[in-house]
Amino acid sequence: MSRFLIPFLCLFFVTLPVATANPSTLEFSKSGVTQNQAGEAQHDLTGYWKYGDDRVLYLTQKGSNVRSRYIQQTPDYAHFAEEIDFSANIVGNLLHGVQLIRLPWPMHNKCPVDMHVGIGLTMNESRTSLTGFRASRTVNLINCTVESGEPVQIEYTRMLDIDGKPKK
Repeated sequence: MSRFLIPFLCLFFVTLPVATANPSTLEFSKSGVTQNQAGEAQHDLTGYWKYGDDRVLYLTQKGSNVRSRYIQQTPDYAHFAEEIDFSANIVGNLLHGVQLIRLPWPMHNKCPVDMHVGIGLTMNESRTSLTGFRASRTVNLINCTVESGEPVQIEYTRMLDIDGKPKK
């Protein structure tokens, strides 16, 4: 009898918390960013962000999915307005996804190579900065071959309005 009772009791006590929990109310926190059980971030990153010295991007967030798009054409003609910069998922304060890297237009005509590289960013506590790394690639302009390089450090900074609130 105990041969059947012990496994049954173990199964009962293991499944009891799952059966009585309400998934819509479960929440957890990682580094100050709250998410619900479905992984949807409770803090919105939607708004204008600056990347590098001269690139203004618009981030949109739907649940845990974040997408960055260029606002205007880049000075080197590598990216056009409305073109995607990166697509990522946010979990806690970490973003991971893929960034589009393209050669400046004169080089792109010779070697039409679009490169999608891995990206990993960490959001600061005030949600005004995303810092991290992306993979790098080097293109040989003689034969248009692509080689992997060392990771490149990147940073996105949230643009604020005159009142210090996120510019949307």
